[in-house]
Amino acid sequence: MDVLRSAIIFTGAGLDATMKRLVNDVGRVLIVGGAAGARGNFDAFLKDEMAKPSLPEGLRDAVLDRNPDQALLKYFLAARTKASFQGSSDLKARVRQTLGIPNRDVPDSSIEALDGFFMARNSIVHQMDLEDPSSKSIARVRRTPLEVAGDCSEVFDVATALITGAAGVCRRAGL
Repeated sequence: MDVLRSAIIFTGAGLDATMKRLVNDVGRVLIVGGAAGARGNFDAFLKDEMAKPSLPEGLRDAVLDRNPDQALLKYFLAARTKASFQGSSDLKARVRQTLGIPNRDVPDSSIEALDGFFMARNSIVHQMDLEDPSSKSIARVRRTPLEVAGDCSEVFDVATALITGAAGVCRRAGL
């Protein structure tokens, strides 16, 4: 059972690392290159940040930087990659939307299919996979090898689709 739990944890870590790298590397190229979806998301993010009652310190520093274009881009990408991905909504907003990947390339349904995986990973990482963390019981959730393999495979499939989708956005933008 612990090996299965490890598979879930390491698959989640691999997804986090891969998506953070994808957003940083490809996002930078798409935004600087003027790809409509990515650039629109970047602009909307900055407008939202500037509309806050108090300007975030990182944004203020980026505006005052000697190279504000690069500093603002760095600020944006850091905001999109600062935390681990906790569910499908994070993948949709912080990867697909950030990179301007169309829904037709990576549909909501395929990303939302990962929510069970994210719940399992969070249960393992944050609650030691206990069936009832509020009780004195030490009973842990049991998963079959087939279930874990299927969940991890879905994660790899979605990661592949997001990478392929990002490549498609680059191609369509002529980058």
